[in-house]
Amino acid sequence: MYNIGIIHGRVSEEEIGMYIEEGNLNCFNTVTIDKNNLSAELENKDAILIFPNNVDSEVAEICQLIMEIKMNSESFIWVVSKIYDEKKRVVYLQLGVDGNISTECSPRELQLIVKNALDRKSTYENQSVSQKDGTKSNESLPELNEKNLSFVAEGEEVPLTRTEYRLFKLLLSNPGIAFSYEELYRKVWNKPYKNEKYRVSNVVFHIREKLEEYSLSPNHIKTVRSVGYMISE
Repeated sequence: MYNIGIIHGRVSEEEIGMYIEEGNLNCFNTVTIDKNNLSAELENKDAILIFPNNVDSEVAEICQLIMEIKMNSESFIWVVSKIYDEKKRVVYLQLGVDGNISTECSPRELQLIVKNALDRKSTYENQSVSQKDGTKSNESLPELNEKNLSFVAEGEEVPLTRTEYRLFKLLLSNPGIAFSYEELYRKVWNKPYKNEKYRVSNVVFHIREKLEEYSLSPNHIKTVRSVGYMISE
């Protein structure tokens, strides 16, 4: 069963509960997310549904939520709004949500949109695992250049910040072995870990962006759910 996080903004929980029940969204494991503990609440969530009240004063809060979700998880994100507001919808899409849905859309339609996307992702991930098990990847691991604070992969040299370099070097030191968020934080920042998962996720996010920018596979760094990250062998 898929795990769906619900963020209700300023819409009442009762109203959202009726919408969920009507659309048979209870076929998912739906959980209300505490916005004040967002990074921890995002663990093991396959998708996030945000229900804003669509007042202008709420837009900044919704944008901040979207950015934090993108930084700390790989969950699908949909914004479910009562009012069609093109400007807000475009802003949310620019921040990376997977879609805007109006409550004029039937709850059943929303349920199918979410289910179809998650089913497709699950099928793709299963196929990728099968292909990896059946054939040995020809993709070589990146080579680090400590002098330039960069790495070279497939003939491309990619510049990194000092923190990105330290984290990537640590992951590359043991391909196929998962490093926890705590271990990565302590060894890269040389500080005690106080649930700074978001800092680790942010650095990994930027490394993956650079991999994609240079047409390299961001899948070099694999997310290990509820644990941390590892380099794919």
